[in-house]
Amino acid sequence: MNKIDRLLPLVESLRKHKMTANEVAEQRVSFAYGNATHDNRSTKEEVREAVSSVTAPVLVP
Repeated sequence: MNKIDRLLPLVESLRKHKMTANEVAEQRVSFAYGNATHDNRSTKEEVREAVSSVTAPVLVP
C-alpha cells in the first residue's frame, strides 16, 4: 500500500469534519500569530487576548 492509498481515507474523513467553535477560534489565533511581522515580539497568548477582545472569547485548547 503506497502513501496515497493510506492518505486518501484520512483526507476523506477530514472533508466531513465540522470544525468546533473552539477549533475555529484557535485557527483564527494561529492565522493572526503566523501573519504577524517578524519584528513583532507578541506571544501567542497575547495574540489570543487581542483576538478575544474583538471577537467572541477564545478558549484555550
